[in-house]
Amino acid sequence: MFINCDGSSSNKNEQLSKNTFENKFVISFLGLRLRENPTLNGNIISFLPYGTEVEVIDESKDIFTINYLRGKWVKIKWKNYNGYVFDGYLYDKKNFTEYDKVLKFVIKRIDAFKKSPNRDYRSGFENWIFKDLNLFEKVEERNYSVYTFYEKILDNFNENCSYYGYSNCINVIIDKKGNIIFTDLDHSESMGNIKYYNDESIGFGYRLGEGHAGYKFYSETTYDYDIKKRIFTKIIESEKEICIEQLNENGSEDECKKWEKVISKEVLDSQGSRIEYSEKKF
Repeated sequence: MFINCDGSSSNKNEQLSKNTFENKFVISFLGLRLRENPTLNGNIISFLPYGTEVEVIDESKDIFTINYLRGKWVKIKWKNYNGYVFDGYLYDKKNFTEYDKVLKFVIKRIDAFKKSPNRDYRSGFENWIFKDLNLFEKVEERNYSVYTFYEKILDNFNENCSYYGYSNCINVIIDKKGNIIFTDLDHSESMGNIKYYNDESIGFGYRLGEGHAGYKFYSETTYDYDIKKRIFTKIIESEKEICIEQLNENGSEDECKKWEKVISKEVLDSQGSRIEYSEKKF
């Protein structure tokens, strides 16, 4: 029988494929638990440290999301053990080599940052613990890959890698020759989660919204990174509404007689200098 994530079971022959698989490597910095059954409730047989090579001998057809990563339960062989692991934390040799380089780069940068006397510009990283460093997302284009990491212990982390008007994740871009060409660790703030990507550019970003009686505000910040030129522009698009005439002094926003809407767009270069600004009032 094959045990699903929700505890239900089905016939193994219906759930597992019979393909030939290549060996994989563990990418979880925390390591990976080897279980008797393909479920998070399965008994733990052993523990696979980061970088462990395993032989995949079978896989499920169903795809799950665990800790923001999509993957399947696979049956693996390691030493004298046979058991199940979630393959969202397994890479083939080529991808593991690239991932290992990026991860070690991030750890080295954070470690240097924590020891630096001038670390005010990225103060959010000074309490990061390396054992809690996790992969949030990887996207791959023809000429590059982007890795986004987060600290697992953050209580207010959400699925889009964005907080209330800022982000605390780390993005790294590496080209297909193995060169790390960009990281937001070198800049004044995290650029947020990946919004779009193509051969020419990658967009990162985060949002902010707030409001109370007589006032509404929404802002979206986008970092557009040019792959060829290796520079980025920062685009801040904002929309705010202000009540300029209320029905009474203590009225709520529902009692506003007249609103003024202001839509603005600001574009900054990589050094933070303004290169464009526009504003419209309605």
